[in-house]
Amino acid sequence: MNIPTLEIAKQLIKKIEDSYSNSIVQYNPDERHYSGMLMIDISLEHFKSVVSLVELNLPGSAFALLRVQYESFIYSVWILNCATSAQLKQFKKNRLKKTMAGLITQIEDDNKDIAGMLSSGHHKAWRILNSYTHSGMLQLSRRINAKNEVGPNYSAAEIAESLEFSMRTAKLTAYQHALLVGDSSKIMWIENLIKEG
Repeated sequence: MNIPTLEIAKQLIKKIEDSYSNSIVQYNPDERHYSGMLMIDISLEHFKSVVSLVELNLPGSAFALLRVQYESFIYSVWILNCATSAQLKQFKKNRLKKTMAGLITQIEDDNKDIAGMLSSGHHKAWRILNSYTHSGMLQLSRRINAKNEVGPNYSAAEIAESLEFSMRTAKLTAYQHALLVGDSSKIMWIENLIKEG
């Protein structure tokens, strides 16, 4: 299956890796900084995994990782920008009682400039992401073809759409990284990358 978006995604990995490797990130014992950096790192790894799995013709597993990549990005924004000290402690003990929608509400409440931006996309995508991650009917219905043969049966358009979602999330995650390390040239570069689509 020829998917032009796959080549674009592979190029984005290279661009982000080049940018990332040129950033010197000092270990910072600050709980917020450290936890946020770890979330950024795992979200970008999930992006690379999504692309690799698509390239290996394992789209079901790639689609399952989309939610995990997205969640890691949302957690990075929340941790770095608005989690209280008490919430960070709960988070580190795996006892945080907030849903993704709750995290997004707190992020948007604390930053009126982005009010509605994350929540509108979240409401559109969340059910779909859950179905793919938890082997729901969206995932299962793509495991059989017209001849009743079992195996991956994802259209090129569906794969491209999922890669585009993953790339958007990766760009926003890379932006968080640039903000965290305070690199104004990388911030501008990623802002332009986001505007490109």
